[in-house]
Parts: sequence; C-alpha cells; structure tokens
Amino acid sequence: MNRESVAWTDRFQSRLGRLSTTEVSSQAHFVFLVGAFATAGFIAVLSWIRAVRLSPDGLTTDSGARTTLIALAVAFLLAIAVRSIHVWAPRTLRLLAPVVTITFVAVAGFLFGTGRLDAAYSLYGGLQVLRSDKLFSDSHWVLSWFDCGLCARWDPHYGPTLQWLDPLTGGMIGLDWLMPIGLAFALLGALALWLLGIAARGFPLWLIAVSAVSPAWLLLVDRANADLVIFVASVIGLFIVAKYPSLTSWSLYAAGLWVLGTIKYFPFAMGAGLLLALAIPKGWRVVAGFLLASGVFMFLAWDSYTRSSEWNSTAILVLGDFPAYGRIQVTEMVTGLDGSSGPVWLVPVLLIALTALTAAWGWSSTTTPKEFKAQIMVGSLALSGAAAFLGKVLWGGFGFLYSGAFLLMVVPMFSGWRGGQSLKNGSHVAAGALFILAVFTAYNTMLATLSGLMVAGFAVGGGLRIAIAAGNDRALLAERALT
Repeated sequence: MNRESVAWTDRFQSRLGRLSTTEVSSQAHFVFLVGAFATAGFIAVLSWIRAVRLSPDGLTTDSGARTTLIALAVAFLLAIAVRSIHVWAPRTLRLLAPVVTITFVAVAGFLFGTGRLDAAYSLYGGLQVLRSDKLFSDSHWVLSWFDCGLCARWDPHYGPTLQWLDPLTGGMIGLDWLMPIGLAFALLGALALWLLGIAARGFPLWLIAVSAVSPAWLLLVDRANADLVIFVASVIGLFIVAKYPSLTSWSLYAAGLWVLGTIKYFPFAMGAGLLLALAIPKGWRVVAGFLLASGVFMFLAWDSYTRSSEWNSTAILVLGDFPAYGRIQVTEMVTGLDGSSGPVWLVPVLLIALTALTAAWGWSSTTTPKEFKAQIMVGSLALSGAAAFLGKVLWGGFGFLYSGAFLLMVVPMFSGWRGGQSLKNGSHVAAGALFILAVFTAYNTMLATLSGLMVAGFAVGGGLRIAIAAGNDRALLAERALT
C-alpha cells in the first residue's frame, strides 16, 4: 500500500483537524463568553420590561426575569473568577445516580400501590416533580391508545410507525404491559446513568450524581416517556460504538436512531453525533445513509409531522405554567405571540445568536481527550444530547421539562476542564452551573430555557472540536501506517 491509496476523506480530515489544535486567543475567548451571557441577559431584561408594563401596579411580576439575571450573573462570575480548583470525585460516585433512580421508582411505586396518595404527592412536591395520579403515566397514555384500538382520545401524536407495535406483538400490547415496561425503562435509565459516569472524570461525576434528583430526570423516569427509550438507546449505543468503533457498529447505531426518529422525530437531529463516524474509514457512508434515509422519511411523513407539531403548539397554550422549556414561551414573555410588544422574529434571532455565541465559547474552552475511543464517546454524546435539546426547544419551539435530561449526555465533555487554561477552567465550572440550573429549574421557563440553550450551545462547540480532533488523529494514524 502507498500514499496514493489513502482516501481523500483522510487527507481532508488531516487538513481540517489542524483546526482542533488551533488555540483561540484569550481576547476572542473572552468576547465569546461576554457575548453569550450578554445576549442571555438582554433577553431576560426584555421579558422583564414587558412584564412590568403589563403589571397592574407597574412593579409586581412573575416573569422570573430577576431570578434569571441573578443566576446568569453568578454563572458568569464563576467563568471569570475560577482559576484553579480540585474536586474530589471517587469512582464510586457513578453508582449514586443509578441507585437514586431505582430508589425513587421503588418508593413512588410503593406509595401508589398501597394507596398512600398524600405521601406520594408530598414526595413529588418536595422534589418539584409534576405529580400524576399514577406511576408511568405517559406509558399508560400510549398503552391506552393500543387498548382502545388506536382511538383519537388517547392518540399520543407520535410518528406513524408507533402503531406497528400492535401487529409486531400480535395485538397483545396494552395496559397489562404498563408495569413491566415502566420498570424496564427505569432500570435501563439507571444503566445509562452508570455508563455516563464511566465516560466522565472528576467534576462531571458530581454533576451526574446531583442531577439524579433533578425534576428533569425524575419526571422522565416517573412518566416513562418514550424520550427515556431514546436517551437510553443513544447512551448505550454510543458506548458500544466507542468501545468498538467500526463501520458495522456505527451503521447499526445509525439504523436504530433512524427507527426511533420515525416515532418521535427529534432523534433525526441527534444524527449530529454521527459526525464522529467520519473518524473511521468509509465513515462518510454512515452519515450520508442516515441523512438520505431521514430525508426520505420526513418527505413521506411530512403531514404527520405537521399535525404533531400543531398539536404541541396547541397544548402549550393549555398547559400554562407547566414545567417546560421553549422558544414559544420565551417569545410570549418578550414580545407576545401576537407581536404586541415587538416583532415576533426578534426572540428566535436572539436565541440563535445565543446558541452560536455559546458554541464559540464552548469551542474555545474545550480540551479534547487524548484517547481516540474517549474522543468518540465524549464527542458523540455531546453532539447528540445538544442536538436533541435544540431540536425540541429551539427548532420545535417547546419541550417538556424531561427534555432537559438529554443535557446529561453533555456532561462527560466537562471532564476536560482540568487540563485547560485558568479561564477555561472557570468556563467548564460555569457550564456545569448552567447545567444544574437547566435541569433543576422547574417553574421558571425563562431561566430553564436560556441556561439549557447555553449548555447545548457549549456542547455543540466542544463536540465539534472533539469530532475534528478525532478525524485528525485517525488520519494521522493512517498516514503513519503507510510510511
């Protein structure tokens, strides 16, 4: 084999990979940091101004803008003030989040099963988890749909392939499956958290452990929503792909992600994590195949997607202060959905700018892992989790609070904060603080949305830098093998 036989993709990756080692000046890094927080603060101020104008006494508001500004100011100070910090994080921490998850399900199940509804509601209230009258209520909704013969009353408004479960199970799927499915979801969710702990080092281990009691994660587990299946499948699939990075493993993962996308749509956006497949020989086939298959399905199922989106938009107006994230809610707070307080395009433009600036901040703050398999795991997780959140909240316009659980996939990327410059150390601590705000803020939509978008944007920048570094390392290995 000679040099001429090296694929053009490897040569391209070798050139592009130099970007991943290009140091961003401290001035540019500071501009990205200030720009991101200034944009988020500006959005909060605009919502505050409108809330004051609409206030009966011109003073009292419930917009959450003041709390948002204080929280963002604290995160910004962490970014610029932290110089060096050492966090004790034993490996046994990775067991804490799975144990908490299983314990919560066991306690809630016991309370509901024994009729102690007051105690169950107190548990939910104390953890700020939106209460339901039963455990695994979202799965109950879907299974009721099968029980009633796919009637309109229980239609979950998912993708058209969900109904294929009925013939695949011989028509046996129904409410009798509720407890087995809910318990299986919870156990698999605990497994996924354990795998995220394996991928993380140091500071992120604490973030994962703490987030196990967050309203975002517990709501997802309590409801046994289909999003939990997507979260688990992505984490487990990427863990296997990172351990055995090959064309076959990547192709199987992409196929599974595509199937999930035909049910909930947003997994198509999570195909961003497939960029790490470009780091293996002929990996472009995986990306191209996924894009083609996704495009064909969306073309054929566009009417179904449109109906589902319209249903979500209608539900937003009914839910009111339901704990959630969303471009639509933030738009209503700043300009009003009718544009009564300004052009309705203003908020989407500001949110896109916020995401882009935070992505640049994340790029300049990220230290890429040295090991190729770690690059695959951390980079693909970051891009997948960020894409899931952005697909729901920014593109779709609305995501229930459990959408924040996908930000857990971003956390292992923060492991590199110890190896960077002093300001970059602070940046990863600040990003960790924003993550905590995003998953714990149950009833402040402004703060939850802005902090969530900043974490997702940070992960996009860092994930892209890791993806390019992985491609560069793979190309260099290929070139060395030919000399």
